[in-house]
Amino acid sequence: MPRGGTPEVLKQVDIRQRLNEQIPLDLRFRDEAGREVRLAEYFKRDRPVVLSLVYYECPMLCNQVLNGLVGTLEAVSFTPGQEFEVVTVSFDPREGPELAARKKDTYIKRYRRNGAENGWHFLTGDRESIDRLAQSVGFGYVWDERSQQFAHASAIMVATPEGRLSHYFYGIEYSPKELRLALVEASAGRIGSPVDRGGRPDGLRTRGAHPDPAAAAARRRRANGAGDKRKRSLLRVCFYRK
Repeated sequence: MPRGGTPEVLKQVDIRQRLNEQIPLDLRFRDEAGREVRLAEYFKRDRPVVLSLVYYECPMLCNQVLNGLVGTLEAVSFTPGQEFEVVTVSFDPREGPELAARKKDTYIKRYRRNGAENGWHFLTGDRESIDRLAQSVGFGYVWDERSQQFAHASAIMVATPEGRLSHYFYGIEYSPKELRLALVEASAGRIGSPVDRGGRPDGLRTRGAHPDPAAAAARRRRANGAGDKRKRSLLRVCFYRK
């Protein structure tokens, strides 16, 4: 854990599955061009939505989430803007469209899929909209005064075209086969089963803008000694310095 991070804070950080619950599609954000949009614009007939909540200037875990997502999308034959939509939302209200546009440019170039720019949307918003969205999908994040950092967990979600949560994928690596199946099921309005994480993993990792080498070494020793691979990498938590 980075210096100043507290177990009390980690207890408040989680992603709770809210399968079959409705995302509030009336929420307003701004897209990467600065245009005011409603979430409903991205939920269209027969097109499920992959949703991710990140922080565009986060130097560690958020980039890993997006790296994992784009790597998975590369292996899926479906294309954003055609068979499904991707919506990435910053949960830091201080970020604006300029940052969102730079982040989109980075990942669209890495994705190299024709037309993907029309189906992968990078949004920013105010605190009220962010909090309502985060609460509706069960995304927990918290400010830790002692460390002056945010803590948050990592996952992506899939929702039906009507905005009902259908699948959760925890961590930073996602199976292309399982994501494709989730998109097919969600497009038909089917809701997946809860993901069994086996509790908070022994391999829980915390990262920040300036990782503590000693803490990182200690985490590696604990992970190597645990001998239980099943519990690793299911849930990651990130601390990042503001």
